[in-house]
Amino acid sequence: MELNSEAIIVIIVATVIGILQLRKETKPQM
Repeated sequence: MELNSEAIIVIIVATVIGILQLRKETKPQM
C-alpha cells in the first residue's frame, strides 16, 4: 500500500512539473 501512495505522489509531482514546464515554454512569465 505504501508503494501505491508513493507512486501516486510521484505521478502528481511529475505531472505538475510537466504542466509548469509547458506553461513556461508556451508563455514565458514569472
